[in-house]
Amino acid sequence: MNLKIRNRKMAARMRRFVMIMTALLLAAAMASCSLGRGEDKPGLADYGDEGAQFARKLALSYPRRTPFSDQEKAAADLLMEELQKLGYTPEKQSFTIIDEDGVRKTSANIIARLDGQGFSLSQKLTDEEREGQEPEIHDLVMVIGAHYDTPFVPVDEPEEGEPAEPVLADGIHNNASGVAAVLTAARIMREETPGYRVVFVFFGAGMEDYQGARHYLSSLSSEERSKIDVMVNVGPVFAGDKVYAHA
Repeated sequence: MNLKIRNRKMAARMRRFVMIMTALLLAAAMASCSLGRGEDKPGLADYGDEGAQFARKLALSYPRRTPFSDQEKAAADLLMEELQKLGYTPEKQSFTIIDEDGVRKTSANIIARLDGQGFSLSQKLTDEEREGQEPEIHDLVMVIGAHYDTPFVPVDEPEEGEPAEPVLADGIHNNASGVAAVLTAARIMREETPGYRVVFVFFGAGMEDYQGARHYLSSLSSEERSKIDVMVNVGPVFAGDKVYAHA
């Protein structure tokens, strides 16, 4: 078999494996969100309930963190504080757009980085299988991200003399749950150093046509983009009985 073809297949298998394992980790991270309701169901693994606690805190403190809002900015500061508690030195990547009315709007991505230990070829490989392959790789990057803003929830104006209906949506599903899952991954990965260099990105203005993700991608050089081997984007994982992983 052609070595280049075999290398591509091996790389594809590795990416699929990493995606599946990351999905399981992120699913387990939110397993405790429903605890305290008389349920006694075992989770996939015990990663603690810090993720669930943060999801509740984010949702209760800033339930209307719509793109470019003051609550979204406050949520970004909360994420900075949480990452610092975990031992990271986070970066706030601010960006500005001009909407169709000519109004300038500002949001920010919150970014934290973790060095990996790299990959080396398995000792089980034969000399033939090793031929043409790098013995060690240290610059592959995995990006794990989630948007932290919430969708806009329209509120109907009450009839004259009628009380306004309360808006119950607090964004814990979309997407405090995803944010908390990524934070849990960030905490666990500091304890178990990964092979990849990992970049955790919490995207601002995700509900505004993915503005945060677009800005992050545009900020990377061609060389930086070429180093990205895996990208895991965590959407809402609070509600429902299933978690879907796409590779």
